Amino acid sequence: TEIVESYTGPIVRRTQTARVCGYRREITLPDIQVLSITSITLAKDGSTPVTLSDLSINSAAGVVTYKNGGSFPYGDMDWVYVVGRTFVKANWTLAAKIILKHNWETQLGNLPSIQGDSQGYVVSGNGFLVPFRAMSLLAPDQVPLGFA
Repeated sequence: TEIVESYTGPIVRRTQTARVCGYRREITLPDIQVLSITSITLAKDGSTPVTLSDLSINSAAGVVTYKNGGSFPYGDMDWVYVVGRTFVKANWTLAAKIILKHNWETQLGNLPSIQGDSQGYVVSGNGFLVPFRAMSLLAPDQVPLGFA
């Protein structure tokens, strides 16, 4: 899952937390594929200055705004939110199976009759060897790299 998600962004639903500075019209969370906001509290006093139903989420970008265009309150805020997808594409599942097969084959030792020929691999951004076939399945959905 970690390897596939490093290319596609979050797939499995999980809760994330982040401290974000307010006093702006839009908040960009550190994650993409934000499904929902669970809570927002001001770090300085623990109050809840935002009504969650007043917010709009651009899930793919991880950007949150007020529906009425207002600004968020001043100060650091602790955000609790859920990331993930509501679907899993077939090419992601197949890529995961290819990666799993590769990882299993590396445990077989020096048994060429079982392993077969080398299919070629790419070192992923997080250090894993990923077969070319899996990379080509994930390429159409690869999240573009950004910078802050």
